[in-house]
Amino acid sequence: NSQELMLVIGPDARFKLVNPAWTVATGWAADEIVGKYAADFIHPDDLEDFGRLAERLFETRTGQNVARMRMKDGSYRWFEGRSQLTDDGHIIGLLRDATREREREIELEESRRTRLLLSESAGVGNWTFEPLTGRIDWSDDIRAITGYGPDQVVTISDFEALLHPDEREAIRTAFNLGVLQGQPQTFEQRMRNEDGRWSTWRTTFHCIPRRRGYFALKGMSQDITELAAARDAAQAAERQIRQLIENAPFAVAMFDRDLRYLMISNRWRHAFSLGHR
Repeated sequence: NSQELMLVIGPDARFKLVNPAWTVATGWAADEIVGKYAADFIHPDDLEDFGRLAERLFETRTGQNVARMRMKDGSYRWFEGRSQLTDDGHIIGLLRDATREREREIELEESRRTRLLLSESAGVGNWTFEPLTGRIDWSDDIRAITGYGPDQVVTISDFEALLHPDEREAIRTAFNLGVLQGQPQTFEQRMRNEDGRWSTWRTTFHCIPRRRGYFALKGMSQDITELAAARDAAQAAERQIRQLIENAPFAVAMFDRDLRYLMISNRWRHAFSLGHR
């Protein structure tokens, strides 16, 4: 294949032979490559892996690797190679330009990391539950927030073990309604993170028909721990204020902006004959 770069490297680690495709792909003429150390053309960050390739060749006689090679204009391009070690210590190899593939892989990985960071910031992740296999799958976003690895939460039993005891039965009922009757659900749940702390989640799921009348669940969960804590604190403060007002030794009332009652003391209720209104 004229587009593949052929090479022969001697026992001294220097190029002995290259084909004309090298000039087309790299800009280097054959006489600028032959006699030079192969490592001189490898990106510094890829030299360690290049060294491991040599070790594999001495162990198994064949090997594959991907590395960046320096072009004549000073830039680098990715090349994927297959190599074989001969009985007399020479390395025969074929390379192909894999730059576009690697750039696409890097772009996809950066996109995945960006999405993960955004999801972590928003505290949102996706999950699925397949009733026929009993398997539950969390997205990377949920795993990153909770701290659990891919093999730590796999079954519905693994998931239920993380739920707050006060809510476990209610969530099991919600799952059963989805799996057995295809009823979508929305609920809040507390879940123990890998570090032992409790987090609060708002979860919603829809149902997908499966064999034998069951439904798979596909859901989205949002970490609302801070929001729930603020809400609970506000509710606790409101209960405290209500208790203080209701038990006040004098007539006192709180109104909204439209002068509707919010809270009244017992003295106020008696003074204005409000009864139990």
